[in-house]
Amino acid sequence: MSAGISAVVRRRRNLIARAAEQRIEFAVAARQWREPIAVADGAFRFGRTLCRHPVPLVAVIATLLWLRRRRVLFWAGPLVAVWKQFRSRGGQSGVCGSRHTAS
Repeated sequence: MSAGISAVVRRRRNLIARAAEQRIEFAVAARQWREPIAVADGAFRFGRTLCRHPVPLVAVIATLLWLRRRRVLFWAGPLVAVWKQFRSRGGQSGVCGSRHTAS
């Protein structure tokens, strides 16, 4: 082999070895993020479920309000405002994203 080709082969081996070391380092570093990412993923899935099925959330809020009647007037205004905001963004990309799926 010529000197140029052997230098390329050596460089290639060094790069492959370095990439293997970096993959191991990344795997070790990523391991600590596995649980927080799983928690965040669960929270996003829960949020998407609430966006797709808001009736159970409304039922829970109504029940809480019914149990604490003194607080009804306190919560009525903010809840109506949130509901109006939610309904006004119905077809737009907002908190819950688009409600229409592409065919």
